[in-house]
Amino acid sequence: MLATRELEIVTNCYKQPFRARRKSDNISSEVVNVLAAFAIPVSLQKGAALFVEGQPSRGAFILYSGRVKLFTLSADGKIFILRFADAGEILGLAGAVSGEPYEAWAETIQPTQIGFVERSDLVRLMRDYGEFAVQVAMQLGKSYCTATAGLRAMGLSQPASQKLAIFLLDWYERNRSFHDQAVPRFSLTHEEIAQVIGTSRETVTRLLSQFKKKGLIEWNGSNLALTDRAALERSAAN
Repeated sequence: MLATRELEIVTNCYKQPFRARRKSDNISSEVVNVLAAFAIPVSLQKGAALFVEGQPSRGAFILYSGRVKLFTLSADGKIFILRFADAGEILGLAGAVSGEPYEAWAETIQPTQIGFVERSDLVRLMRDYGEFAVQVAMQLGKSYCTATAGLRAMGLSQPASQKLAIFLLDWYERNRSFHDQAVPRFSLTHEEIAQVIGTSRETVTRLLSQFKKKGLIEWNGSNLALTDRAALERSAAN
């Protein structure tokens, strides 16, 4: 069984105006639909690891529901969150295609449903179906562009206030519903935000307090609202 064999680990730089990245940048429905036919469904609880940094690639993971954080560790064990993956995304695709070890950790942050596709199935599909191979290449290209944009947005030379403004705007765009009036639920802690933008939890707490005092945001429980989006965009651009 996959749960005991393949998923053993589960059980045990430039300044520029803010521009939101589309939530669908990492999603290719064509690739997902093809891989889903070969996927083994697995249910995971919060805190389960799909794969770890440096682990030999076993295959790719289709995220059916739930959410996963992708992160890396510094030499001293400090966590740096690279991004959060949502339903419809494929994780571990680059390692599965290249045969190289996984480049990051992937951990669920809520109960999650995934489909696991073994590397041998993925490689065989790419060899047999040229159009599918093209779709996979396009998927990897989009993922690379998104990762590059994220690194640029969170460049170490930018002040923490600018990086926090960029993060809040980007998060809101990625998570709001189709109705602009609806307020998306915000479940991240100050510590997790700090791990995303590369600063301390204390700095995030102080800046969020400043943003609220200036009327840029309202944050009550799990409800986050951007009350002065124009001002927040100016903070993100400067």
